[in-house]
Amino acid sequence: MGGRPGGDGRFDGAAALGEMLIWTGGVGGCVVTQLFRMAQGRRETADDTATLAALTNGFQQNGRTFEALMLDMVADAAFIH
Repeated sequence: MGGRPGGDGRFDGAAALGEMLIWTGGVGGCVVTQLFRMAQGRRETADDTATLAALTNGFQQNGRTFEALMLDMVADAAFIH
C-alpha cells in the first residue's frame, strides 16, 4: 500500500485504495449514512445522530458486513416508525 493510516499516501490499485479508505475510519460512517438515507427515503436529521452512531459502531464491530448492517438497520426503532 505505501500510505499512512491517516489515508494520505500512495496506493496501487483498487484493493489498496479500499484498504486505505478503511484505515481512515470514515468509510463505515459513510456506508451507514448512505444506506440509512436509502432505507428511510430521506436525509438524516439531528434526531438520527444516536441511531447513526449505534449503526456505525455495530457495522465496525461486526466486521463491516453489509448483511449485518442491513439487519441492524431494519431492527432499529427508527426504521419501524
